[in-house]
Amino acid sequence: MKPLGTITQCFPHVDEVTKSILESVMDEAENYADFVKTLWIKACSEKIPPICRYFAFYHAFRLDMYPQMEQLFNIDEVAIFIEPLYLVDKVALGYEVDMNKMYKSLVKAMETIPNDWLACHLYLAWRRTIEAYDSETDTDIQIMDKIGERIRSDRDYACFEPIFIGLEAFRMMIKGYHKEAVHLFEKGTALARKYNDLLLVADGLYFLAENIKIEDESRAISLILEHNRIAEEVGYSWTLARSSLVLGRIMINRGEFNAAVEHLLEYSKVIESIGHPAAYSNYSLALAYNLVRDGNNAIRYLETIRERYGIKRYIALFHLQMAFAYMNIGEETLALANLDTAKQHAIHSGFQSYMNLHQLLEGIFEKECGEFQSATNTLEAILTQLSAEDQLYKCLSLFHLADIEVETYSSESTKNSENWLGRFEKFIEHKDVPGFAAQAKILKAKLLQIQGEREKSQRLVDEVLEVANSPSMMYLKEMISIHFPEISR
Repeated sequence: MKPLGTITQCFPHVDEVTKSILESVMDEAENYADFVKTLWIKACSEKIPPICRYFAFYHAFRLDMYPQMEQLFNIDEVAIFIEPLYLVDKVALGYEVDMNKMYKSLVKAMETIPNDWLACHLYLAWRRTIEAYDSETDTDIQIMDKIGERIRSDRDYACFEPIFIGLEAFRMMIKGYHKEAVHLFEKGTALARKYNDLLLVADGLYFLAENIKIEDESRAISLILEHNRIAEEVGYSWTLARSSLVLGRIMINRGEFNAAVEHLLEYSKVIESIGHPAAYSNYSLALAYNLVRDGNNAIRYLETIRERYGIKRYIALFHLQMAFAYMNIGEETLALANLDTAKQHAIHSGFQSYMNLHQLLEGIFEKECGEFQSATNTLEAILTQLSAEDQLYKCLSLFHLADIEVETYSSESTKNSENWLGRFEKFIEHKDVPGFAAQAKILKAKLLQIQGEREKSQRLVDEVLEVANSPSMMYLKEMISIHFPEISR
């Protein structure tokens, strides 16, 4: 294989034996994945330097090779350098790990590792993963400040800048600052190319696609195609499934919920086959099930990932999707209990999107309970705080506000009854969201029926039924039957 910065950037900072082993394995390997597998076998079967063993574990860690990491950790008599990554790997798999234990392990490893460069390498590898799962690391600011200073002042540390910037981008993303996140992901990805760290390039392309998929769907798909090309080149095979994940999320935002379910099921199938924790990255499947009102399948799927409960940032999302599912099957008490549990976890997670989803589901729950004025207040409030990237939540809020107005329509309040429906229609007018366009027609047809315009109403229903024949939007048939079964065919 060609030399890869993911491997070679450590050469000036490791002992000669370790460097020689890494070079020889790289020379023999077909690609990065082959390099990682060969180095892992060598680490399991031969006596090699501790730092070389650390890199065997680290590279398996980069490819999410969970069984291989477990075996390597268990055969190492003194796994000081490996243990911090092993523990964070357990967190990624959903196990609860005491943070004090994790910090002690990290400090011990960083104090023992041969030099500052390797300590920085270990810390950023640890931090890049743990921050995605546990909000408690957000308070660990001083170390990051020192690393930032070192990166800016010492050329030997410059290769860490893509990871450092990626962490900043991730923090912007979870706070809902998508434009800032996109700028940072673009900068970090460009630097990763400079240092020939193709795994970081692939990851950066994925996060870019995720953050621009609403604003620029075609560019997002183009980025994922480039991501797939790089993943195939280096053997980063499981990550190819991310294309299904991004497509599924795009379909959700377009209102093509049945297509979303299919893409997200494909993603789950691939990553579960390698033991990757689907739970944290595929709550979108539970959401897609809930959006087609399939609460039973949503609950069934959520129950299979309950064992991943140790991932602290995602506990809120578990309860939010459970609440949504219970609403769909009419279990109001269980829905409310999960909403209540989710609230504090949503705040603690640091994810603005979770807090927005909690408020949205509160409004939907109040509507389902017939508390229309309270639901209107809640849904109106959330619209004032949503950004352009929150297209899904805006569409859902506007749909339910319009539905409430149509449901409570009276001839004396014509202007009021068309207020939210008009805003919904205007919001989606120039967007490529066929599912939501059809939903707006359903509400318009319902209003026309109430106003006695039965022929116009039927024409709109016929238009929606034609759209509902598409496999991507079959859920619309049930939506029609719920709103006015007497005119559906």
